[in-house]
Amino acid sequence: MIVKYHLPGVARLHPFAGIGYAPRTVSGNDVSAGNNLDVGTGVMTYYSNVHSKVSYPVTQGLVVSGGVEFGAHHVLISPELRYVHWNQPFLNSEGGDGSYQYHSPQDELFVLVGIAWH
Repeated sequence: MIVKYHLPGVARLHPFAGIGYAPRTVSGNDVSAGNNLDVGTGVMTYYSNVHSKVSYPVTQGLVVSGGVEFGAHHVLISPELRYVHWNQPFLNSEGGDGSYQYHSPQDELFVLVGIAWH
């Protein structure tokens, strides 16, 4: 949800700024493959295509945006930059032995173009 404020414009250009809130929910499937070692017997077993459902806690985002609206005839075009800062990464995982690290970004920048017919 974004609250938009329209600034005074020049000619047919109408700048705007916005601030808002965005919840983020992430879920899906995890697919893995690897080897299991039974340390008692020394037997290694290979596994692949193991599917499991994953879901992460909801994260909260602060949204700041800005852009300009302009139009010709019945078409309204509004390019916009939108920045979102999330309160925490939804994915923050590291291997116990330090062999891998996965971290989702907490900062995102979007370039959007809106097109409307009026």
